[in-house]
Amino acid sequence: MSGALPTGGGSTRPSSVTDAYRACRMLVRNHYENFMVASLFTPRPLRPYMWALYAYARTVDDIGDEAAGDRLLLLDQTEEALRECVEGRRTSPLFIALGDAIDRCRLPLEPLAALIDANRRDQDPEPFATYADLEAYCRGSAQTVGRLVLRIFGYDDAELDGLSDHTTTALQLVNFYQDLRLDARRGRLYLPVDEMDRFGVRREDLLESSMTGPLSALLRYSYDRAWALFEAGRPLEHRVSRTLARQLQLYRLGGSAVLSQLEALRTLGRLDRPALSTAGKIRLVLRVLTGAAA
Repeated sequence: MSGALPTGGGSTRPSSVTDAYRACRMLVRNHYENFMVASLFTPRPLRPYMWALYAYARTVDDIGDEAAGDRLLLLDQTEEALRECVEGRRTSPLFIALGDAIDRCRLPLEPLAALIDANRRDQDPEPFATYADLEAYCRGSAQTVGRLVLRIFGYDDAELDGLSDHTTTALQLVNFYQDLRLDARRGRLYLPVDEMDRFGVRREDLLESSMTGPLSALLRYSYDRAWALFEAGRPLEHRVSRTLARQLQLYRLGGSAVLSQLEALRTLGRLDRPALSTAGKIRLVLRVLTGAAA
């Protein structure tokens, strides 16, 4: 394991690369609610690499979720641009910045490509048969980002990767749970079919204005799984630098707060999308800063 922050061979960058990083920062700041706050816990030299990583992830997700036209073709073109980026051919600001981050932090190609594969899976309306299938999807859509963040901070260790996987999977599940009704309207289903069958839940139940008893029971079971994953990943916060630990704590607290709101709504028989207030977000940051989140 390496716990040293990557220097990448120096701190100076060509102006074109600096401008590319700035473009990435602008792209992500309005998409990730907790990103700009979390970046305050990131050492200043590493922040551009985080901007590039999240800008790339956001771009790939936007193609998979919102792009007009042939999304599979667009994802293929993005993958080709990624491979050209790794080979040193970089034209757009996104890949100029990402390429510099790859070089300086020694980021591997495989997890970056896995994000594209996950968005290809999103184009397939076939539901996930089992939780194992859903977890395999999370490996590409969430776990890869956590592992890349570890690489940016200088950590390359299989045990730490595994702990990170627990947390990022929990965050991905919470993201699914808060949008179950919206995704159902889009024809997407992020609850395992075998578990729906076991609890007697129909896909139509996700579209109803009130929550059925079977759906409530399934959601309680699903939320408990996410809680367990958050706890399983928590030891990572004690194995990394203080700056990274604070960032991980903020992610965990944010996801846990949303999960608590989802559980409260479930007890009221509602499947609404929760929203953290500004005051609530400030309280989470204060908990991290005061050490109360450790």
